[in-house]
Amino acid sequence: MLMDSTGKQAIDTATAGVIARPPLIFLGGVLLGLVLDRLLPLPFEILAIGPAYLIAGGFVIALGLRLSRAFAAFRERRRQYQRTGPHVCS
Repeated sequence: MLMDSTGKQAIDTATAGVIARPPLIFLGGVLLGLVLDRLLPLPFEILAIGPAYLIAGGFVIALGLRLSRAFAAFRERRRQYQRTGPHVCS
């Protein structure tokens, strides 16, 4: 942070002015959830995870990874199109 000669914070246009970075905000939310779970536990128990749930969870994770790769490829193609124009093939 930049300070001016009076000791006040100068406005820096290079930053967004957020309190904390997004990973720290996420970690704070997770820690808050853990603390609340210790202080006020839910009145029901979570059932044991069976093999069907593990298979379904693995499928959802694999689908998410595949979609993220597809979006990354689309984004790269769009950048290439914007740099070269519509009539240049690579």
